[in-house]
Amino acid sequence: MKLTIRLFGAFEVERDGELLPETAWHTQQAKQVLKILILARGRPVPADRLMEWLWPGANPAATSTTLRSTVHALRRALEPNRPPRVPSRYIVTKSPGYAFEPDDNTWVDVYAFEDQLDQAERTRHPGHKRRLLTQALDLYRGDLLEEDPYAEWALLERERLRERYLDALLELAELHAAAGELDRAIAACRRALARDEYREPVYRALMRYQVLAGDVAAALNTYERCRTMLQEEFGAEPAPQTRALYEAILKGELPAGQRVVLAAPVRPRTVTTTSTLPTYELPFDAIFVGREEERQRLLARMDQLSEGRGGIVAITGEMGMGKTHLALQALRERAGTLHILGTRCLAIEQALPFAPLTNALRRFLNTLSPDELAALPPFALAQ
Repeated sequence: MKLTIRLFGAFEVERDGELLPETAWHTQQAKQVLKILILARGRPVPADRLMEWLWPGANPAATSTTLRSTVHALRRALEPNRPPRVPSRYIVTKSPGYAFEPDDNTWVDVYAFEDQLDQAERTRHPGHKRRLLTQALDLYRGDLLEEDPYAEWALLERERLRERYLDALLELAELHAAAGELDRAIAACRRALARDEYREPVYRALMRYQVLAGDVAAALNTYERCRTMLQEEFGAEPAPQTRALYEAILKGELPAGQRVVLAAPVRPRTVTTTSTLPTYELPFDAIFVGREEERQRLLARMDQLSEGRGGIVAITGEMGMGKTHLALQALRERAGTLHILGTRCLAIEQALPFAPLTNALRRFLNTLSPDELAALPPFALAQ
């Protein structure tokens, strides 16, 4: 028997290609139990937790029997022809509660979505990565279990999967742009904004691709849409990076109809490494003029890293005076001798406190070979 389960958008279960009707579930709680167990990914969910979620405030002694009846109804819905006293193939009793155990004939869209995204993160071939990302994103029919918007047990998982979806769309847009398919890059950005209209990095990416496609007016309109949305919803202005990009477009510093090269290739000096220098910052020329004293001080601090002397450097000053230009120039000059991780923090994303670290580390780890990964301490890999 083949079991197909979809949790993105509307919840659906197919048994051998036939959609299970509502009458097959016997009770709504049977469906809820299945959803909860699937999201646990094989880990047993305690019976008392299930009772608390499904019958909040009820007497545990009374709901214990109801839970067993609900699990029995769920097993019958999934395996109507299962002989009596034969263990279920999917819903197993596992202390301290129950677990969902899929077999080789079970397909779950959430599992497939994350498997393909994980494969995309591991591959280094741009064409293969694009195919995997496209296949994964096509599975995302809507947010996780949209029919259960307030279910406590689904909230965190819904947000986590949504973040992976939006990150994957932005990455796919970058790959499309790198392949010269700007129309597809723009479409990917619009798809992301349709799901989350407050995602400011997507506005910046969209503005860049529109300028590169020769549509400066559309890029300026995108900025205005971003500014208006932030002002109306939060009473805030766009981030400095967004405003700087807008001003660069107005000044013609972002060449319309041309690919932007963020850093000229650097010949490795002593150690060959792959730099994850950000590819979403403002463009800058290979020629660097001025700020020589500051540049030398920054390079000196970076050179101390080889001596095991780390630290923090803050580049401060008024907007538009060249802080980003200075930082990227220094990173460009040391890209052949250092591992460089890039990330950013935006006020609008403060509800995800570890997102900047996650994004930076994910990009870095994707550049390492299996041997380099194996050389990392086990406790670091676990984190």
